[in-house]
Amino acid sequence: MNRLRNLYALAARRPRWWFYPLAVLLLVSWLDRVWLLLQAGGPFRVVGIDWTMYASQALVLRAGEPQWMYDLGHIESYLQTLAVYTTNPAEPLSVGPVPYVPVFAWLMIPFTMVPPIPGLMLWTALNLIALAWLAYRVSREVPGLQPLQALLALLVSFPMAIGLIAAQPTAILGCAVAEWYLAMRSDRDFKAGLWLAVLLLKPQYGVLIAPVLIWKRRWNMVLGVLCGGVAILVTSLLVGGMPALSAYASSVAASSDWGGSALASPGQMINWRALILNLRPSIGPTSGLLLVLVAGFLSAAAALVVWRAAWAAQSWTLAPRVAVLALTTVLVSYHSHSHGLALFALPVAASLGEPRLRRVTRTAILALLFLPSLIIITGQHWLWREVIQHQPVDVLIWSPLVQILLMVAIGCLLRDVLSPKPEAIAAEIHPARQLVPNPAPRLVASHQPSVPE
Repeated sequence: MNRLRNLYALAARRPRWWFYPLAVLLLVSWLDRVWLLLQAGGPFRVVGIDWTMYASQALVLRAGEPQWMYDLGHIESYLQTLAVYTTNPAEPLSVGPVPYVPVFAWLMIPFTMVPPIPGLMLWTALNLIALAWLAYRVSREVPGLQPLQALLALLVSFPMAIGLIAAQPTAILGCAVAEWYLAMRSDRDFKAGLWLAVLLLKPQYGVLIAPVLIWKRRWNMVLGVLCGGVAILVTSLLVGGMPALSAYASSVAASSDWGGSALASPGQMINWRALILNLRPSIGPTSGLLLVLVAGFLSAAAALVVWRAAWAAQSWTLAPRVAVLALTTVLVSYHSHSHGLALFALPVAASLGEPRLRRVTRTAILALLFLPSLIIITGQHWLWREVIQHQPVDVLIWSPLVQILLMVAIGCLLRDVLSPKPEAIAAEIHPARQLVPNPAPRLVASHQPSVPE
């Protein structure tokens, strides 16, 4: 029992002395990256690039042409009007498919009712508010971590930073996934399912979650997802009609080409597909897809091993099991950019705050979240290329660093769940012996004899 309390005390300590210097260094590096991107191309080239797609599609919908809201020609006609805000208005902006359900374009309409720059700023502000809420949730899961510290840590982690720069709805969807996890842990399965349905905006990140829910017969959660999905489908039909839904399916198919498009950029992803493309650029689509399927199947099989045990929402293993599922999803998903990892910030943070995990596992998780920023943004981009060589990096390639870190973190989590430490086993056998600083004495009725544990 003393060892358990010592573990809790270790986990509950405040961040070490290096936390703030490292966080400031990373923040300065990321801000410098944004400043250079704005100097080189202005807004909408890289900074806010995804928002340009969302806004252009919303403008097509506003024009009363929902049947054309996935047509690249119509999207481009609105998109190119934003080129005047860049440093080179004569150079066209990149255009690509927008694989989001029609209701998402409808929700983006308010951000198109103001000029483009304020619209992007409002969208960024909304994501920062969501990030603050997510940081609060994370601080509740990691003992000793204050909300401001959690906010700073999330802000400089490479998945969240990339999502904010590209103007992805990363933090917003991260809040939905966080509420899904918290509701699931509290045995409120239907509510959890409703929150999880929000992830249907990016259905590729449910590729492993859905089979697990069906396998473990979490029918209330599945019902919640179905209800949320029906709501999204009905509102999409009301917004765009059946032609828009058909065009949405075609848009998803268009973004799944092996070589990718200008905006899909599969080589910059953090999945098996990106790793194979970067290690073997000349590989054909047939061989590449086969390798992705084999690697994905083996990875998914390893991740699903931890779910063989009975469903136990109150078990300490829930956080690492969900973290394994989340990290493996990012690795095996066919379309998985770096900002997708930020969607699972809270389940991963819950594992980071679990003192029954080995220290090396928590170290592996921290390395996954911050080492890419330190090496690629601070080291390669800022220190080496800009300060020393005065040649800033144009494209950030995360392979194979992130895939290696993903595999290490998944492997460590698998080991801790399948072969836990003795004190973790003792806590599981005796649920009353939880890792709390000062466990309250158990109340025993006066007419019942106390039974020693």
